[in-house]
Amino acid sequence: MDADSTTGYDIAALKAIYEKDGVVKVPALVSQAWVARLTAAIAEFRKRDPGDVRSKYFGHGPGRSTVRWMWREVEELLQFASESGVAPVIGGIVGASFLRFWYDNTFIHESGYEEITAEAGYEREFLAGTPWHHDVVAFPFAGEQDPGLWVALTPVSEDTAPLTCIKGSHRTGVLYRPAVYFDQHAPVAEGFRDTPDWDAAIAAGEWEKVWFPMEPGDALIIHPNTVHGAPPAKNGAATRIGFSSRWAGDDIRWWDQPYALKFLGIDFADVEAGTAPDGEFFPMVWKAEPSA
Repeated sequence: MDADSTTGYDIAALKAIYEKDGVVKVPALVSQAWVARLTAAIAEFRKRDPGDVRSKYFGHGPGRSTVRWMWREVEELLQFASESGVAPVIGGIVGASFLRFWYDNTFIHESGYEEITAEAGYEREFLAGTPWHHDVVAFPFAGEQDPGLWVALTPVSEDTAPLTCIKGSHRTGVLYRPAVYFDQHAPVAEGFRDTPDWDAAIAAGEWEKVWFPMEPGDALIIHPNTVHGAPPAKNGAATRIGFSSRWAGDDIRWWDQPYALKFLGIDFADVEAGTAPDGEFFPMVWKAEPSA
């Protein structure tokens, strides 16, 4: 591998995989010291969880819990974005000249819910695991330089609800409405399509799915249009914790679209579609070095 002098990674090779597949694994991107700091910060923050089905910072489902917007309360997460060394790798892979940090979402999957499936008659909102979806329709942004960084804080195996992506799904140009949180019986908004049966398409050989064995500190960089999900953890499997964060680069603009979830601290009526996000909720954490 021809390592980049500033990151230690072959950015060109990783970028080629990312552009082709819509996801790329970056081994040992996050140091063990930062894994320990993130794990401790998440454990401390979870003490605030009221146990509601869904609240400002916390969400729950069968066998899974989420913690989001933690960086708004915990300064250490912003330090991670600016000081851990992950930003130059992300920026290089997605082709950005700068990155703003704006969102975090931690996913905790636990075993004991493998039998909760659609075949058992459960609605999508109540399934174990995570249904197929892509993140682009959850956020009020247009553009491609809005990658997800997914960091394993515990080992990831086939048994521990591995994040699973559909290769090349980011290149179709199709937008699918969210698989949960919106009435699936309501008409689909203009410009969007209903979620197809991805499992059937994969079984038919039309698409290929991929997951990655991971150790703590390994990371995935995921295109915002890449369809992904997670199966339920196998019964008896260890708890899996994945720390996800979002970063906005050069081409990201506000987009007034019907499926965007609420943005903590911002009223969509106060922003102008087509403008670049900035301000206190989008701190600049990295800029590329000027070319010689």
